Amino acid sequence: MKRLHDDILSLIIAYHTGNCCDAEKQRLEAWVKADAENQRQFRRCLALLHDINLSQKAMASGKVKRLLREPVRRQRLRRAGYAAAVLVAVGAGFFLLDRKSNAPAGNEVIAKLVNDVTLTLPDGSQIVLDRSTENSLVAQQDDIALVRKGDSLVHQKHGGHASATAETKWGVLKVPRGARFGMVLEDGTRVWLNADSHLRFPIAFPGRERRVYLEGEAYFAVAKDAAKPFIVETPQQSLRVLGTEFNIYAYPAETDVYTTLVTGSVMLRSQNVATEIALKPGQQARLSSGSGEYRVTNVDASEVTGWRDGLFVFDNNTLETVFRKLSRWYDFEYVFDDPRARTLEMMGGVPVYDDLAPVLELIGSSGLAEFERKGNQIRIRMKK
Repeated sequence: MKRLHDDILSLIIAYHTGNCCDAEKQRLEAWVKADAENQRQFRRCLALLHDINLSQKAMASGKVKRLLREPVRRQRLRRAGYAAAVLVAVGAGFFLLDRKSNAPAGNEVIAKLVNDVTLTLPDGSQIVLDRSTENSLVAQQDDIALVRKGDSLVHQKHGGHASATAETKWGVLKVPRGARFGMVLEDGTRVWLNADSHLRFPIAFPGRERRVYLEGEAYFAVAKDAAKPFIVETPQQSLRVLGTEFNIYAYPAETDVYTTLVTGSVMLRSQNVATEIALKPGQQARLSSGSGEYRVTNVDASEVTGWRDGLFVFDNNTLETVFRKLSRWYDFEYVFDDPRARTLEMMGGVPVYDDLAPVLELIGSSGLAEFERKGNQIRIRMKK
């Protein structure tokens, strides 16, 4: 991590306390946009300053500057009292900065939401996992009971291990837009599925491997079994592990697939190119659907997995990408009337509200883009 100079620290502190003049804002903006490491440092310092909530006099002290220089691991975005976000315009993009006192009135942050999740059994029959199925037996498949516990579907095994020669019976869990849902597989692996995602999974894992198929986004905490590798297939890639935690973002409408490793190690193989790469914790592999090649970068894994904690997290995402993600949760259509608005960039986190209105209010407060909402459609343009 690069050492921050006193003048940059003074600018960040002044920015946080609202004492930046226009020239200082322009200088800070240029420094932030210079490279990705500066952006990470900027976000880390702001997160610390928001947390310690010191007086302006204390902010100017050398003690605070020493604190900001410390290589403290950035806290997870989910903090006690995390209430809202504020948009601050910066050049051709804008930052989302968490604040604890400016939540839009009358809107609550969503802790979790379940809406028409469906389970398809091996015989093709479907079960809607609505509220009436909570804390009850959903289905019985041989010696395995599928039980709804809260917002998860849990496999409960009442016999021994599946025979290596037994026929694999497949189920599908489909999570619609505007929902999230969890699952505990037969081997104890935990899976969290994000909105508009589905997982094809074996009721039991016979044979010498554990293989599932994903479309959409999911977080996996894989149970260790050295004798049976765990394999996640998407249309673009195959991922192989023995026991670890990772996040896969693989929506059919997206051009690239993102795999982020939280703990352990994984091997990735593109379906188009017969080469494998290994990831280390804190690394993200971006697979280009066009070339079939990987690009590996270091990321903050807690930001990537923020959706599990009820947060939309954006890291230099274009406004087009932001609206694609928002539409999966709030289930709306959008149109860009001005193509320039597509390329505006965002960074930061926004809590998941029960309505889209406060999110649009936050984005619109940047002064760069404006929105027109008619029924289920939102039209987006540059602000005049």
